[in-house]
Amino acid sequence: MYATGEKVSIIPPNEIAQRVQMVSNILYEIAAEPRLVVWGENEDTRFESLELIVGAISSCIQEPSLAIQRRAGYALRSLFNPLMLTEWMQSADIVFAVWTLSLQVIQAICRAIVHSMVTSTLTQHRQLLEIMYDMMVMSNSILEISGGMMGAAVEMAEYPQFEVAFEVVIMLHLWADDADICQITQECLRLKTQGQQLMIDAGIPVDLTLSNHRLYQELGTNDVKQAGVYSRLAQMRAIFRTIRKHMRPTAGAQAAWQETYKLWRQMLQVLLMREETARVPESGPAAVEPSATMATASSISVSSREREEKKDPNRRRNMFEKLTGQGSKVAGRVNHAHGAGSLTVPPAPPPQVTPQRSMGSQHGSNSGSVASHEDGQATYTSTRTGAIGSGVQLPAVVRTPALTTSELRTQWRYCTGFLLAAGGACITDSPAAGDRMTAGDAAELHSLLEHFLGECLKLIVSDDIQLRELAKEGLGNKTHPGIYMLFLDGCLLNIRRFISPTGEVNVSESRTLFVSQCIAIIESLTDRGVTDSLLQSTMNIDFGPVLLIMSKYLNAAAVQTANNALHERLRFTRMVDMFMQSQLRQAMAQEVNLRNDLLETFVNWATELRAMDPRTLRAEEAHTSKLLVDVTMSTMRTLIQ
Repeated sequence: MYATGEKVSIIPPNEIAQRVQMVSNILYEIAAEPRLVVWGENEDTRFESLELIVGAISSCIQEPSLAIQRRAGYALRSLFNPLMLTEWMQSADIVFAVWTLSLQVIQAICRAIVHSMVTSTLTQHRQLLEIMYDMMVMSNSILEISGGMMGAAVEMAEYPQFEVAFEVVIMLHLWADDADICQITQECLRLKTQGQQLMIDAGIPVDLTLSNHRLYQELGTNDVKQAGVYSRLAQMRAIFRTIRKHMRPTAGAQAAWQETYKLWRQMLQVLLMREETARVPESGPAAVEPSATMATASSISVSSREREEKKDPNRRRNMFEKLTGQGSKVAGRVNHAHGAGSLTVPPAPPPQVTPQRSMGSQHGSNSGSVASHEDGQATYTSTRTGAIGSGVQLPAVVRTPALTTSELRTQWRYCTGFLLAAGGACITDSPAAGDRMTAGDAAELHSLLEHFLGECLKLIVSDDIQLRELAKEGLGNKTHPGIYMLFLDGCLLNIRRFISPTGEVNVSESRTLFVSQCIAIIESLTDRGVTDSLLQSTMNIDFGPVLLIMSKYLNAAAVQTANNALHERLRFTRMVDMFMQSQLRQAMAQEVNLRNDLLETFVNWATELRAMDPRTLRAEEAHTSKLLVDVTMSTMRTLIQ
């Protein structure tokens, strides 16, 4: 038959089953007796036969069949069994070639894991990780039996690709909530650290700038492991704290952030659609009208970017594909005179997930407009109540048959924490990453980071209270100091939209909520016990403009709202008091005009109690009177600072 002008052959189902069974039988025989396929008169010919059969088996790893993947894993374990390899490996060149081949197999497995992240089941995904773990054990065993005979003159042109592929896979699973996946990930980190030490012992030069080796070591310490004894949440906090402190902007870390962001968007879409479905009454969705803050996200935020990508599909190339060298050779020999064959592993097409543009913003801006019931701005919820958008699938690490909304929300929370903690790796210049990334790649990654922060800012005023609080908690407790400025820019640009060109402040309930949420986040950032090394990077960040525009909005809200914004003003004055006592105030202390404007606002608030008629004050409700007194006292303490 013909489809889109190309001839397509359809294989009957019974023939497909026969082929699958045939491949499965072959893999079973290889696993049972690997010497049947590794043969030759000398070690060179035996390596060539090993290289060819490993290439074919590596292709089977990417098959959707769970049985084929399992048999392929068994075959690889048998072929790289150290007892079998020591029977014919003799020269240092062959030992190095076999070890390099094992690394390329691990890289192929990593590519299969990333590509199947949204297509495979949790069982398949866990099985691929187990195969990767076993191959890392075999790879380290080859280094151990080498006895340091490889020498220091070895060049590994494709080793950076392996480092990127491994780091991406590890980072994609650090925030997984599945106990088995977490354990395998930690064991892989241990093996990777052990493998680098074995490389040094074997005389192989190790470039530690290619990976986050220090981060791997810290994640394997007892502090992180013991935190998991208490709860998974405590362990996640320890992991994110370690990431903020030790993650460097390597190419693998940046590619991992991009891949994680795609999964975060997918989980968020499914989560919001589930929440919208839960709000639909059983009488039927047809009678439900979308709320003012609902629903044009898909049409508004996606359409413009999708139109651009349809014009040029290659405009946004996947960073993981670029850095891991799609279609690269599986084995590289030091001495090309041996004539070793090459093997290309055909990759599965990566999932096409287009990051959405922040609503109401220009390209590359994190200033997505804050949702407001009054002005009908859009949020993320789909226009189709309870529907799941085309192509939206959950990642394999969270896709279980009985996945509840609460479990999905927890997994999304961990993913959000990782993106915020690792965000600093997206904006800091790094020679190691820069050598493999173009200026366009860096700009694209920075743009995605801005969009992510813009989306988080919109979520802090979401109709879903749980999502709102999770987003606020993540921004306040997980954010890397390196992206404080992007967060502050987003707050500043959003609050500026509340002020007309004539200087009139437009107060509304949702806008006051946004300001209140931002105050709570900045308070958490100020109060968070960051290390001295991280704090130094935030010394020169100027919080002043954000604090000034917040005070201007709250000053207007005090007049235009029924409760005089007492709760918000009390929290704001306490936050400023805490801020002025921290080391973050250094940049603000040099802005005389800004401080004078804040002082004027605080003086007005401090004298507000005195200006009121005592008889009116006594007539007010008790809690309002107490709030007014608290605001006055808190403002006076701030003035002293």
